[in-house]
Order: sequence, then structure tokens, then C-alpha cells
Amino acid sequence: MQVEVISVLDSFRRRVARYRDLKRGVDEDLVRGVKRRIRLALSLLGSGFLLMFIVSKAQPGGFLGTAGLIIAFALALGGMVLAWLSGMELSFLSRPDPKEPPSLFK
Repeated sequence: MQVEVISVLDSFRRRVARYRDLKRGVDEDLVRGVKRRIRLALSLLGSGFLLMFIVSKAQPGGFLGTAGLIIAFALALGGMVLAWLSGMELSFLSRPDPKEPPSLFK
């Protein structure tokens, strides 16, 4: 029980230290790039759904309707993949450094 409490407190301290580092501007360029990619992903996703809505309401026939739906699906899928990857990168950047292993010589 004592070991778990110490481990939780240590993890909390490392997380607070990482949060402070991010607030000071450490890795600011990486975080800014990830946030820019998230905005791009959301705009691709929104554009895809908007194009799907327009194609479904306009109901163009033949090649134009099929091409519109394929482009809309590609935009939406690209936006979802980019958002997923950017979210994973952002969670990696906000994760605290791992705990150092015990040392024999101090």
C-alpha cells in the first residue's frame, strides 16, 4: 500500500513538472505544430461532411455525383486519420518523462 501511494505521488509530481515545462515554452514549436495539424484535420473533416451534404441534397447524376462522394469520403477519412495521429502525438508530448531507474552509485 505504501509503495502504491508513493508511486502515485511521484507520478503526479512528474506530471505537474511536465505541465510547468509546457507552460514555460519547452517544446513549444512541437506543440504548436500539432495544434496546427489538429485544426487542419478538423477542417478536412468538416469539408468532407459538408461536401457529402451538398452532394446528397443536389443529387447530381452519373460521374459528378460519384466523384463528389469519393472526394468527400477521402477528405473525411484523411481528416479522421490526421486527427487521430495528431492526438496521439499531443498525448505523447504532454506525457511526463519516465521515472529514473534506481542507481547503485549516488
